Amino acid sequence: LKPLSASGTAGLRPAMADTASLLEKYKVAETEEPSSSAAFHQKVLSVTPEWEKYEATKGNARLLQMLEANVPAMKTKTVLHGNLGILTACMDATQMEEDKPIQWILTTLYDMLREDSSCYSVFE
Repeated sequence: LKPLSASGTAGLRPAMADTASLLEKYKVAETEEPSSSAAFHQKVLSVTPEWEKYEATKGNARLLQMLEANVPAMKTKTVLHGNLGILTACMDATQMEEDKPIQWILTTLYDMLREDSSCYSVFE
């Protein structure tokens, strides 16, 4: 294998900078206690967004309502495999302005992947 040249990585720098800024934005402060992170997680998932109330998700509300938080990863994986439009609707919804629905989607998908790494196949 050949190592990447310096010029071969130049296109990656903006993407890496964007990723770093997102990680910094959502990073739990080192002074915060882990329980506050768990509390935030619980708070995010405590209320399922009402997708039909958001202009950006009105058209996909029925698809997004099929996604559930706090269920076994295998159930979420089966639902997503059964209707790949749900995943597309999730990705489209991450472009909206409101933070709470985006946090709900990302947390739900993150929990699924953490519980069962075979769920990565949904994204292939």
